Amino acid sequence: MTAKEFLKQTFKIDRIIAAKKEQMQSLIDQLDGTGIQYKHDKICASGPLDREAEMLASLNDLQDLFVIGVTRLLRLKYDITVMVDQIDDLDCRLVLFERYINLKDWKDVALDNSLSWSTVHRLHAKALNEIEKKLAQD
Repeated sequence: MTAKEFLKQTFKIDRIIAAKKEQMQSLIDQLDGTGIQYKHDKICASGPLDREAEMLASLNDLQDLFVIGVTRLLRLKYDITVMVDQIDDLDCRLVLFERYINLKDWKDVALDNSLSWSTVHRLHAKALNEIEKKLAQD
């Protein structure tokens, strides 16, 4: 795995987490909209209550997967932080933190740190070389 592939995992995992969160919200919205009313009439066992129970079970499963994804992302960010902290050049470190830990786009990395676009990419390339060396050692 290249340094760039290693670092870009944060974006992919973050997107997967966002998709799971959206899916959970959709289920919550559906549950809120079920409008189940309890009457004194006989309740049918295969009616809306079964559907609601299935939806609640699905929501519970999604929440478990969400927590696993968040835990995985936090662990990856920790591993990246440990590796990036070993880079001597503070500017290179800053670019990597902004991009792969804070998940900022290139424009924001440049603007937030008063750097030119070309400087950000030069620092990024330099930092990737350092990360490549670290990955090769492990």
